Amino acid sequence: MIENVLQYIESNNYSLQVLLSENGDIGFQRKIFSRFVNYVQYMAKNYSEKTSGEEQNEYYSIYTVNGIIVIVHHWLKNSMKIPRHELVKLIVALMGAIL
Repeated sequence: MIENVLQYIESNNYSLQVLLSENGDIGFQRKIFSRFVNYVQYMAKNYSEKTSGEEQNEYYSIYTVNGIIVIVHHWLKNSMKIPRHELVKLIVALMGAIL
């Protein structure tokens, strides 16, 4: 999933920079955030030994998603200098460390 999302972001980077900026579409940002949170909650619930309950899972997920969003913003702001597949590896490694 992460690879597909980053591929879409890479292909539509200008539009997404505008939509995800501080002055961008808050509804769009909430929708993206919500989908990421749902995905990360699913991963934590099904594959993590660190989370011990639904409430803790929710906090892990929100923390992780905020980190991913900041990383993607940084990637876009810096003209996607590192290749997408390297960014995917980094995000997956960070998720593994957190979850």
